[in-house]
Parts: sequence; C-alpha cells; structure tokens
Amino acid sequence: MTPVYEFVLVGVGGALGAMCRFVVSKFASTIGFAALGAIPLATMAVNVLGCFLAGFVFSILSRGGALAEEARLLCIVGFLGGFTTFSAFSLETLLVMREAGDWSCLLFVSAMVVSALLAAAAGRLVAGYF
Repeated sequence: MTPVYEFVLVGVGGALGAMCRFVVSKFASTIGFAALGAIPLATMAVNVLGCFLAGFVFSILSRGGALAEEARLLCIVGFLGGFTTFSAFSLETLLVMREAGDWSCLLFVSAMVVSALLAAAAGRLVAGYF
C-alpha cells in the first residue's frame, strides 16, 4: 500500500466522519438534545457513539485479513477520527468551566470519560457476536 493510497483512505474516511458528525449535531439541535444547560450533550453523544464504534470496528478488523489495514485506515483513523470531536470536547470543557463552574465541568469530563470507555468496551463485546 502506497503512502498516497493511505492518505486518500484517511482523507475520505475523515471527510465522511466529519459530515456525519455535522448531521448528528444538527439533528440533536433539531430535537432539543444539543445541550443540558451548559453541558454539550450532542458532543457527548457523538464521542460516546464514536467510542462504541471504535471498539466494535477494531474488534471486527482485528480478526485479520488482507483488507484489515485499509479498513482500519478508512474506518478508525479516518471516519472515526473525523466523526469524534475530541477537539470540540476540549474547547467545550473550557467553556463549561467558564460558564457553569468547576463542579459542572468535573461532572461533564467524568461523564464523558466514563461513558466513552464503557461504550468502547460495549463495542468490543457486541463485536464478539459477529
């Protein structure tokens, strides 16, 4: 696999992931799920879903095969890298701290980290059934 091909796989996956993140955020706003006070629920939902998918996809792809590396670059590095919002999470954490205070910030960060880890573990568990 050439470096250019790897670059294209990551780029295509990243673009699709970013577009999906945008759609999820717009949908969350439409149904009133974007935030709970200063807590950005849409970002949390995207990150938790992305962690679930990372655990699931990693488990499926780790079973090997000739396509595994291409699929890893496209799906995990590209798509999930573009879909999850760690940079948005970091910025929104600072905004929550400023707007709602230290305790709300601690709650948000704790809930995000715990739910993301549980989602990744759940994705690996569910992948065991496929």
